[in-house]
Amino acid sequence: PDDSSSLYDHLLAQLPLIEVPEKIRRIAEQIIYFLNEDGYLEEPLEEVAKSLSPEMEVTEEELEKALRCVQSLEPKGVGARDLKECLLLQLEEYEGVDFERILIEHHWEDLLKNLLPKIARERGVSVERVKRALEVIRQLDPWPGRAFKRVEYIRPDVVVEEGEDGDYEIQIVGTPEVGINESYRDILEEVLKSKRKGKEGKEEEAEELQREIREDPEKKKFLKEKYLKARELVDALEKRHSTLKKITAVIVDRQKDFLRYGISKLRPLTMQEVADELGLHVSTVSRALSEKYIQTPQGIFSFHVLFSRGRFREDGTLESTQEVKEKIRRLIEREDKKNPLSDGEIAEILRKEGLPISRRTVTKYRNQMGIPSARKRKEF
Repeated sequence: PDDSSSLYDHLLAQLPLIEVPEKIRRIAEQIIYFLNEDGYLEEPLEEVAKSLSPEMEVTEEELEKALRCVQSLEPKGVGARDLKECLLLQLEEYEGVDFERILIEHHWEDLLKNLLPKIARERGVSVERVKRALEVIRQLDPWPGRAFKRVEYIRPDVVVEEGEDGDYEIQIVGTPEVGINESYRDILEEVLKSKRKGKEGKEEEAEELQREIREDPEKKKFLKEKYLKARELVDALEKRHSTLKKITAVIVDRQKDFLRYGISKLRPLTMQEVADELGLHVSTVSRALSEKYIQTPQGIFSFHVLFSRGRFREDGTLESTQEVKEKIRRLIEREDKKNPLSDGEIAEILRKEGLPISRRTVTKYRNQMGIPSARKRKEF
């Protein structure tokens, strides 16, 4: 799609090309506005009807016709009310996919649970036949509207780079530079009997403004108040800049292994530890890092990624939660896909490596990483 067009623009542009009654076209246009960014219709058609002009009375049949009109537009799958309907709409574009359609319509829950042998038995086909159909289904797009989402670029607030001497240099880049207009500052200080003088080339202009301000107490008061407020703003920004740099310095010092070798070497670190080292309240650290990103030799990360609690190994050393997750992920990547590791087996392997961890914790970490269960990972 064109980078400048939204999903809604793309769909609305197609409506005039479809031969339907004007009333159906107007209802279809309203349905398009109800779609979410992924292209799904989450609200019931009754809500669409309520949003139409009171003068426009619509029947349930007209609503369904308008929805079908929207579902006929490109990309295929838009206007679906759930994933199942979205995939079925896309299959309408293909020939020879009756078996795939049957699987979605009649074996949806079993597909989600990866119960391929069960489906094969009930359909009287081989597991290989079910696997081939599943591969076709996997080629479909579960989020047809996402191609039209505008890309949001992350701009780092802090850049950390390794210097020639091996130390890390910190640069704050996300804070705008704010200053006070020097001409007005010089004028105010002159008016207030400061020893400072106006800049060269501006003496006459400055002297005229100084006389005007001296003769008008209100202007003098106004300028002084604005100057003090501006000074407070500049001081506050400089303090925020300084605080962010100090906090980053502590994080960099603690996470040097991560900066050199990657996320698997992220060490346990909490905001409270950083706050204690700098003599700050933990809420100050939290506010300073809120919604901020750091560019490192390993990529751009939210600051919060660099904080991780840990688990003690049997030898007394501490491993970060992120490092434990990486161990679990690597075990799953190397497993036999025809006989995947259960959460209990993963916990047992880690315990033998000196990392006491429960099956429930493995399950929690696996879910946080978006990795399906052993049963869903199994390949037949």
